[in-house]
Amino acid sequence: MPNPTLDSDFEWYTSADLGKYIGKWVAISNRRVIASNQKLKHLMENVEREHPGIRPLVTRVPEKVLKAI
Repeated sequence: MPNPTLDSDFEWYTSADLGKYIGKWVAISNRRVIASNQKLKHLMENVEREHPGIRPLVTRVPEKVLKAI
């Protein structure tokens, strides 16, 4: 089943300036970063504790971004 919120969050992620999160895991909900951490386990613990019931987009911000020309 399509999730419009997740689609919107992914669209935001692909164009957002996430420079301060390079190399970190981030949780995105409603087009904003709600948590970040170097370790996925700690990120998920934080999301569960601070944002119960939220199912965010979770991804790692890459060290280098490759852009198609």
